[in-house]
Amino acid sequence: MLDITRSRRAIREEGLSAWLFCNVFHRDQIADLVLDVPSGRMNTRPWVCIVSVDRPTVKIVHRIESGILDHVPGETITYYTREQLKEALARSLPPEGRVGADYSVGIPIGSFLDHGTALLLESVGARLAPAEGLVARYLGTIDSAGKSSHDAAAAVLYAAVDDAWAKIREAMRQGRTVTEGAARDWITHAFDAAGLESDEPPIVGAGVHTSDPHFSIAGDG
Repeated sequence: MLDITRSRRAIREEGLSAWLFCNVFHRDQIADLVLDVPSGRMNTRPWVCIVSVDRPTVKIVHRIESGILDHVPGETITYYTREQLKEALARSLPPEGRVGADYSVGIPIGSFLDHGTALLLESVGARLAPAEGLVARYLGTIDSAGKSSHDAAAAVLYAAVDDAWAKIREAMRQGRTVTEGAARDWITHAFDAAGLESDEPPIVGAGVHTSDPHFSIAGDG
């Protein structure tokens, strides 16, 4: 997923000076995803990566985990104490303009920057701005191959739903009962046959269950 050129284009389009990533214990999933940091890599000390529009990328890492961002091109600054971290941030931030950071007022799932770190960044001169626009531009768009994949999956989904309704209509004509679980299984089998994967089985609900977006069927339903 790492693409510094694409990151810089998103920063420029959002009218910002830089995109600042900060992570510890892999709490910022966006930072790990954009910078392609493996979840299994040790991350017990804060690291910071500043991707600017027209300046080299700067990586600020703790000495005992100095290699965590080696795969990211740019300058590496190591620190040991909190004061050294502040000094590195102060000299690495863009001299002017706003810096995108992974927090959001309106989209809680995209807020990873904690208040204490935000105060630290502001204390050394950072003018922070929500990075939700950057995230949308970088992670929220797909290429032609991605669109083709979505179109193919959608075709399977619509066909599976149409087939399920056809089976329900036929069962009703014959006076047979169709359970929610049976309809779910018809759709699931169609997914499996087409090689599709999903985090959870499709939701099939009748009656009071139709308004429950988290409804699940125990057993055969």
